[in-house]
Amino acid sequence: MAKAEGSAKTLTELDLRAAFAQKKNKVMDAVSGVVKTGTAPKTMGSYKYVEEREIVKQIRKALSKNALSISVSATGFVGDPIGRTVGKYNVTYYVYNIAFEITLTDCETGFFETCHWIGQGDDPGDKAINKACTGAVKYFLLKNFLLPTGDDSEAFETPGGAPPPENNGKPKPDFPKPGEPFEKRGQQSPQQQHNLPPYEHKNSPDIMTALADHFRQQDTANYVFNEDKFKAEVWQRYGQWPTSAEGAKKIRSEIMHLDVADEK
Repeated sequence: MAKAEGSAKTLTELDLRAAFAQKKNKVMDAVSGVVKTGTAPKTMGSYKYVEEREIVKQIRKALSKNALSISVSATGFVGDPIGRTVGKYNVTYYVYNIAFEITLTDCETGFFETCHWIGQGDDPGDKAINKACTGAVKYFLLKNFLLPTGDDSEAFETPGGAPPPENNGKPKPDFPKPGEPFEKRGQQSPQQQHNLPPYEHKNSPDIMTALADHFRQQDTANYVFNEDKFKAEVWQRYGQWPTSAEGAKKIRSEIMHLDVADEK
Protein backbone atom coordinates (compact mmCIF):
# COMPACT_ATOMS: atom_id res chain seq x y z
CA MET A 1 0.00 0.00 0.00
CA ALA A 2 1.19 3.54 -0.71
CA LYS A 3 -0.16 7.02 -0.15
CA ALA A 4 -0.27 9.62 -2.88
CA GLU A 5 1.81 12.62 -1.87
CA GLY A 6 -0.29 15.53 -0.61
CA SER A 7 -3.38 13.39 -0.31
CA ALA A 8 -4.97 11.22 2.30
CA LYS A 9 -6.06 8.72 -0.33
CA THR A 10 -4.47 5.31 0.01
CA LEU A 11 -3.49 3.73 -3.30
CA THR A 12 -4.38 0.09 -3.69
CA GLU A 13 -2.32 -2.39 -5.71
CA LEU A 14 -4.87 -2.06 -8.50
CA ASP A 15 -4.36 1.72 -8.54
CA LEU A 16 -0.60 1.28 -8.76
CA ARG A 17 -0.91 -1.38 -11.47
CA ALA A 18 -3.25 0.84 -13.50
CA ALA A 19 -0.86 3.79 -13.29
CA PHE A 20 2.02 1.53 -14.26
CA ALA A 21 0.11 0.17 -17.27
CA GLN A 22 -0.75 3.69 -18.40
CA LYS A 23 2.94 4.58 -18.40
CA LYS A 24 3.76 1.51 -20.47
CA ASN A 25 1.08 2.55 -22.96
CA LYS A 26 2.64 6.01 -23.20
CA VAL A 27 5.98 4.39 -24.03
CA MET A 28 4.31 2.39 -26.81
CA ASP A 29 2.67 5.56 -28.13
CA ALA A 30 6.02 7.36 -28.16
CA VAL A 31 7.87 4.68 -30.15
CA SER A 32 6.09 3.79 -33.38
CA GLY A 33 8.60 1.18 -34.54
CA VAL A 34 12.25 0.30 -35.06
CA VAL A 35 14.20 0.53 -38.30
CA LYS A 36 16.31 -2.41 -39.43
CA THR A 37 19.86 -1.07 -39.53
CA GLY A 38 21.79 -4.35 -39.39
CA THR A 39 22.71 -6.56 -42.35
CA ALA A 40 23.65 -10.21 -42.02
CA PRO A 41 26.69 -11.62 -43.87
CA LYS A 42 26.16 -12.65 -47.49
CA THR A 43 26.60 -16.32 -46.59
CA MET A 44 23.53 -16.00 -44.35
CA GLY A 45 21.35 -14.35 -46.97
CA SER A 46 22.20 -10.65 -46.38
CA TYR A 47 18.89 -10.16 -44.62
CA LYS A 48 18.16 -6.97 -42.69
CA TYR A 49 17.65 -7.15 -38.94
CA VAL A 50 17.01 -4.86 -35.98
CA GLU A 51 20.06 -4.09 -33.87
CA GLU A 52 19.75 -3.93 -30.08
CA ARG A 53 21.35 -0.49 -29.98
CA GLU A 54 18.58 0.91 -32.21
CA ILE A 55 15.89 -0.50 -29.92
CA VAL A 56 17.61 0.87 -26.81
CA LYS A 57 18.17 4.26 -28.45
CA GLN A 58 14.48 4.51 -29.38
CA ILE A 59 13.02 3.34 -26.09
CA ARG A 60 15.42 4.82 -23.51
CA LYS A 61 14.07 8.32 -23.89
CA ALA A 62 10.45 7.17 -23.70
CA LEU A 63 11.11 5.14 -20.54
CA SER A 64 12.92 8.04 -18.87
CA LYS A 65 10.24 10.55 -19.84
CA ASN A 66 7.59 8.37 -18.20
CA ALA A 67 9.66 7.71 -15.06
CA LEU A 68 10.17 4.01 -15.77
CA SER A 69 13.46 2.24 -15.13
CA ILE A 70 14.63 -1.18 -16.25
CA SER A 71 17.05 -3.64 -14.67
CA VAL A 72 18.36 -6.95 -15.97
CA SER A 73 19.69 -9.84 -13.89
CA ALA A 74 20.99 -13.22 -15.05
CA THR A 75 19.65 -15.92 -12.76
CA GLY A 76 21.43 -18.98 -14.12
CA PHE A 77 21.96 -21.37 -16.99
CA VAL A 78 19.12 -23.31 -18.56
CA GLY A 79 20.73 -26.71 -19.02
CA ASP A 80 24.45 -27.16 -19.54
CA PRO A 81 26.46 -25.12 -22.06
CA ILE A 82 26.79 -27.01 -25.34
CA GLY A 83 29.99 -27.20 -27.36
CA ARG A 84 29.72 -28.00 -31.07
CA THR A 85 32.46 -28.15 -33.68
CA VAL A 86 31.56 -26.78 -37.10
CA GLY A 87 33.15 -25.93 -40.42
CA LYS A 88 36.22 -27.19 -42.22
CA TYR A 89 38.49 -25.61 -39.61
CA ASN A 90 36.80 -27.53 -36.76
CA VAL A 91 35.96 -24.38 -34.81
CA THR A 92 34.17 -25.12 -31.53
CA TYR A 93 31.19 -22.89 -30.72
CA TYR A 94 29.82 -22.76 -27.19
CA VAL A 95 26.07 -22.35 -26.89
CA TYR A 96 24.58 -20.90 -23.69
CA ASN A 97 20.91 -20.68 -22.73
CA ILE A 98 20.61 -18.22 -19.86
CA ALA A 99 17.61 -17.29 -17.72
CA PHE A 100 17.08 -13.60 -16.94
CA GLU A 101 14.84 -11.55 -14.70
CA ILE A 102 13.98 -8.21 -16.28
CA THR A 103 12.27 -5.70 -14.02
CA LEU A 104 10.40 -2.53 -14.96
CA THR A 105 9.93 -0.11 -12.06
CA ASP A 106 7.71 2.96 -11.73
CA CYS A 107 10.14 5.48 -10.25
CA GLU A 108 7.29 7.56 -8.79
CA THR A 109 5.38 4.87 -6.91
CA GLY A 110 7.88 2.05 -6.53
CA PHE A 111 5.51 -0.40 -8.21
CA PHE A 112 7.44 -2.92 -10.30
CA GLU A 113 6.86 -5.81 -12.66
CA THR A 114 9.36 -8.64 -13.16
CA CYS A 115 9.39 -10.86 -16.25
CA HIS A 116 11.32 -14.07 -16.71
CA TRP A 117 13.12 -14.25 -20.04
CA ILE A 118 15.49 -16.62 -21.87
CA GLY A 119 18.47 -15.60 -24.00
CA GLN A 120 20.68 -17.78 -26.18
CA GLY A 121 24.16 -17.01 -27.45
CA ASP A 122 26.90 -18.95 -29.22
CA ASP A 123 30.48 -17.97 -29.92
CA PRO A 124 33.86 -19.66 -30.40
CA GLY A 125 35.42 -17.23 -27.94
CA ASP A 126 34.19 -15.43 -24.84
CA LYS A 127 31.16 -13.59 -26.28
CA ALA A 128 28.42 -16.24 -25.96
CA ILE A 129 27.08 -15.00 -22.62
CA ASN A 130 27.16 -11.40 -23.84
CA LYS A 131 25.19 -12.39 -26.95
CA ALA A 132 22.62 -14.19 -24.79
CA CYS A 133 22.12 -11.05 -22.70
CA THR A 134 21.86 -8.85 -25.80
CA GLY A 135 19.25 -11.14 -27.37
CA ALA A 136 17.20 -11.37 -24.19
CA VAL A 137 17.00 -7.60 -23.70
CA LYS A 138 16.36 -6.99 -27.39
CA TYR A 139 13.37 -9.31 -27.63
CA PHE A 140 12.01 -8.36 -24.24
CA LEU A 141 11.76 -4.74 -25.38
CA LEU A 142 10.39 -5.69 -28.80
CA LYS A 143 7.67 -7.97 -27.47
CA ASN A 144 6.69 -6.18 -24.26
CA PHE A 145 6.30 -2.83 -25.99
CA LEU A 146 4.96 -4.36 -29.23
CA LEU A 147 7.50 -2.55 -31.39
CA PRO A 148 6.90 -3.28 -35.10
CA THR A 149 9.91 -4.10 -37.27
CA GLY A 150 8.15 -5.17 -40.47
CA ASP A 151 8.61 -8.87 -39.67
CA ASP A 152 5.87 -11.46 -39.62
CA SER A 153 6.87 -14.89 -38.39
CA GLU A 154 3.91 -16.41 -40.27
CA ALA A 155 4.80 -14.79 -43.61
CA PHE A 156 7.03 -16.35 -46.26
CA GLU A 157 7.82 -14.32 -49.37
CA THR A 158 4.61 -13.80 -51.29
CA PRO A 159 4.02 -10.13 -52.14
CA GLY A 160 1.40 -8.20 -50.23
CA GLY A 161 1.05 -10.85 -47.54
CA ALA A 162 -0.97 -13.13 -49.80
CA PRO A 163 -0.94 -16.83 -48.92
CA PRO A 164 1.62 -18.93 -50.83
CA PRO A 165 0.29 -20.39 -54.08
CA GLU A 166 -0.31 -24.12 -54.17
CA ASN A 167 2.84 -24.82 -56.20
CA ASN A 168 1.43 -22.98 -59.22
CA GLY A 169 -1.20 -25.65 -59.61
CA LYS A 170 1.30 -28.51 -59.45
CA PRO A 171 0.66 -31.35 -56.98
CA LYS A 172 2.86 -31.19 -53.91
CA PRO A 173 5.28 -34.14 -53.60
CA ASP A 174 4.09 -36.63 -51.02
CA PHE A 175 7.07 -36.37 -48.70
CA PRO A 176 6.97 -37.83 -45.19
CA LYS A 177 6.42 -35.61 -42.22
CA PRO A 178 9.47 -33.92 -40.66
CA GLY A 179 11.50 -36.47 -38.73
CA GLU A 180 9.74 -39.46 -40.29
CA PRO A 181 12.19 -41.73 -42.18
CA PHE A 182 11.58 -42.09 -45.91
CA GLU A 183 11.93 -45.84 -45.60
CA LYS A 184 9.03 -45.95 -43.12
CA ARG A 185 6.60 -45.16 -45.92
CA GLY A 186 8.40 -47.09 -48.62
CA GLN A 187 9.43 -43.91 -50.41
CA GLN A 188 12.60 -43.11 -52.24
CA SER A 189 15.00 -40.64 -50.72
CA PRO A 190 15.29 -37.11 -52.20
CA GLN A 191 18.61 -38.19 -53.73
CA GLN A 192 16.82 -40.97 -55.61
CA GLN A 193 13.80 -38.94 -56.59
CA HIS A 194 15.27 -35.72 -58.03
CA ASN A 195 11.73 -34.68 -58.93
CA LEU A 196 11.67 -31.28 -57.25
CA PRO A 197 10.57 -28.39 -59.46
CA PRO A 198 13.18 -25.99 -60.86
CA TYR A 199 13.79 -22.52 -59.45
CA GLU A 200 11.45 -20.03 -61.10
CA HIS A 201 12.62 -16.78 -59.50
CA LYS A 202 16.01 -15.28 -60.34
CA ASN A 203 16.88 -14.85 -56.63
CA SER A 204 16.18 -18.43 -55.58
CA PRO A 205 19.45 -20.10 -56.73
CA ASP A 206 21.67 -17.61 -54.86
CA ILE A 207 19.50 -17.75 -51.73
CA MET A 208 19.46 -21.55 -51.66
CA THR A 209 23.25 -21.63 -52.19
CA ALA A 210 23.78 -19.22 -49.29
CA LEU A 211 21.45 -21.26 -47.08
CA ALA A 212 23.27 -24.46 -48.00
CA ASP A 213 26.57 -22.83 -46.98
CA HIS A 214 24.95 -21.73 -43.71
CA PHE A 215 23.91 -25.29 -42.81
CA ARG A 216 27.12 -26.83 -44.14
CA GLN A 217 29.14 -24.73 -41.69
CA GLN A 218 27.29 -26.46 -38.85
CA ASP A 219 28.62 -29.93 -39.76
CA THR A 220 30.03 -31.90 -36.87
CA ALA A 221 32.07 -35.04 -36.45
CA ASN A 222 28.83 -37.04 -36.40
CA TYR A 223 26.45 -35.18 -38.75
CA VAL A 224 27.10 -33.93 -42.30
CA PHE A 225 24.86 -31.60 -44.31
CA ASN A 226 22.94 -33.23 -47.18
CA GLU A 227 21.93 -30.72 -49.86
CA ASP A 228 19.33 -33.01 -51.47
CA LYS A 229 17.66 -33.55 -48.12
CA PHE A 230 17.78 -29.79 -47.50
CA LYS A 231 16.02 -28.98 -50.78
CA ALA A 232 13.39 -31.63 -50.10
CA GLU A 233 12.82 -30.21 -46.61
CA VAL A 234 12.34 -26.68 -47.95
CA TRP A 235 9.89 -27.81 -50.62
CA GLN A 236 8.00 -30.04 -48.20
CA ARG A 237 7.51 -27.27 -45.64
CA TYR A 238 6.75 -24.31 -47.88
CA GLY A 239 5.75 -25.61 -51.31
CA GLN A 240 7.90 -22.96 -53.01
CA TRP A 241 11.50 -21.77 -53.21
CA PRO A 242 12.61 -18.68 -51.27
CA THR A 243 12.85 -15.46 -53.27
CA SER A 244 13.76 -12.88 -50.61
CA ALA A 245 15.88 -12.28 -47.53
CA GLU A 246 12.79 -12.65 -45.33
CA GLY A 247 12.19 -16.12 -46.74
CA ALA A 248 15.82 -17.08 -46.12
CA LYS A 249 15.55 -15.84 -42.54
CA LYS A 250 12.40 -17.89 -41.97
CA ILE A 251 14.11 -21.04 -43.27
CA ARG A 252 17.13 -20.53 -41.00
CA SER A 253 14.91 -20.04 -37.98
CA GLU A 254 12.63 -23.04 -38.59
CA ILE A 255 14.86 -25.72 -40.12
CA MET A 256 17.51 -27.27 -37.89
CA HIS A 257 20.82 -28.68 -39.05
CA LEU A 258 19.79 -32.17 -37.92
CA ASP A 259 16.73 -31.96 -40.21
CA VAL A 260 18.98 -31.74 -43.27
CA ALA A 261 22.04 -33.76 -42.22
CA ASP A 262 23.08 -37.39 -42.45
CA GLU A 263 24.65 -39.28 -39.59
CA LYS A 264 28.14 -40.54 -40.32
